[in-house]
Amino acid sequence: MAVAGLLVLAAGLALGVRVGDGMVRLWNSYLISGFFFLSISLGALLFLLLMHVTRSAWSPAVRRPAEFMASNFWVVFLLFIPLYLNLPDVYEWVDPSHSTPLLEHKRAWLNENGFWVRQAIYFAIWIALAAWYGRTSLKQDKSGDVELTRRMQWFSPVGLILFAVSASLAAIDLLMSLEYEWFSSIFPIYVISGAAVGFFALFALTLLVLQGAGRLRTAVTAEHYHDIGKYLFGFVFFWGYVAFSQYLLMWYGNIPEETQWYLTRQSGPWGAVFLALIFGHLLLPFLGLVTRRLKRNRLVLSFWCVWLLAAHWLDLFWIIVPAYSPHAVQFGLLDIVLFAGFAAVFAAGILFRMARHPLAPIGDPRLKSSLAHKSTP
Repeated sequence: MAVAGLLVLAAGLALGVRVGDGMVRLWNSYLISGFFFLSISLGALLFLLLMHVTRSAWSPAVRRPAEFMASNFWVVFLLFIPLYLNLPDVYEWVDPSHSTPLLEHKRAWLNENGFWVRQAIYFAIWIALAAWYGRTSLKQDKSGDVELTRRMQWFSPVGLILFAVSASLAAIDLLMSLEYEWFSSIFPIYVISGAAVGFFALFALTLLVLQGAGRLRTAVTAEHYHDIGKYLFGFVFFWGYVAFSQYLLMWYGNIPEETQWYLTRQSGPWGAVFLALIFGHLLLPFLGLVTRRLKRNRLVLSFWCVWLLAAHWLDLFWIIVPAYSPHAVQFGLLDIVLFAGFAAVFAAGILFRMARHPLAPIGDPRLKSSLAHKSTP
């Protein structure tokens, strides 16, 4: 699967060359797919840290697939390298001939060498956190040592701080700097909440697929799906709350430096995408997941998981593409091929670990409680 994914990515690169547009279309489409799967791993790491910091008793039975998803940061980093080598095709501020007073004011942060160093630091933090939690959990499978659980709990507040800072700055570097004249202090929270939506949607789907293949049939119950559905529903609502807060503040302030970003994304053909996000990423899934019964129905939950993964991709598409194509919604075969290539390589990384390790943390002292879990309304 990994080889097939790399071949598909190679085909996507070749297709991008044929599309033309000075490779700008290719690398912006590459960024959409790359950040989509990066966001899944970020959401997985956030979930792990939250479960440990809250000493969650319901999650051990379902935690291991999240550990596998978080362990994919090194895969995503390798796939990001071609993008890092072609930054001028994505970020206007990289071009040394491009200069404005505002850009020169931000040049201490927005420079190519600094960008590369920060990306290395971000991925080093994420890879180290995911690897330590993953290795500690696997080590506990053999020893059953309760002290390992205490260590993971003790370090999780520090891990959350490292995660919050690095993920926020990565959102600024990779997405907000696409239009360096625009800025928003809420934007990183908007991106992280969207990442959480994408993760919980894929997380639930992964468990459903595993059970369909005969795995974890007695370990994961409707009670676990109910709790995962509550997290999914909660982050859908939180994403909408943050998105509305950002929009309202900029609309009310009516400052050109702030409103220009939204003006492009709610005008012309992009207005339809804007409306699609309001209904597709917030209102419809809000209604579709609002009741206890809906969250516990596996068919309904799987439908909304697929729906929200598509909505999460559309959200990134809406953020990235107008930066270089403000008057046309450019979507085509290139986007599909690159996404398929990333998906295959990302899935291969997860399956590689699934084939080598237990699908549940069998040494976790809270596993017994998790297996007997009863979700509250």
